[in-house]
Amino acid sequence: LKLLIEELVRYKKMDTLRMLDLGCGTGEVACNLSAQLLEALPLMNLVYRGLDINNNSVAKTQDLLNQLNINAKVNVGDCFEQENVEDLAKDGVDIVLISHVVYWGDITNVVNFISTKHPNAVLIFIHQHPFSFLSALREKCK
Repeated sequence: LKLLIEELVRYKKMDTLRMLDLGCGTGEVACNLSAQLLEALPLMNLVYRGLDINNNSVAKTQDLLNQLNINAKVNVGDCFEQENVEDLAKDGVDIVLISHVVYWGDITNVVNFISTKHPNAVLIFIHQHPFSFLSALREKCK
């Protein structure tokens, strides 16, 4: 994430950064990235749109982003259904987080839609293998 933020600071001369988070879960990735972005670009207006299939996750993400005073809208819905993504992306997208969802279904249509309608958007795929060092560390710290 640090490299991404450095690149955004260097190349993205914008007042507003629009982030779309597909499969936002409980919001840890979004909050981490959002906090780092706001620290690096304190005058930037960050607009967050998230989507997850789990009601509890959506509520937690919304609460976390509200605590950071981020303009956030988090919907319950299936991120594999293009209509859900189109609704959240209608005002534009600069960054798309696709976190831990690619192994649950085929996201090709959604990626094609984003690539076609928002060709300048940066797509970030996050996948953590269940046997990775980080997963093992999290289990050990529980």
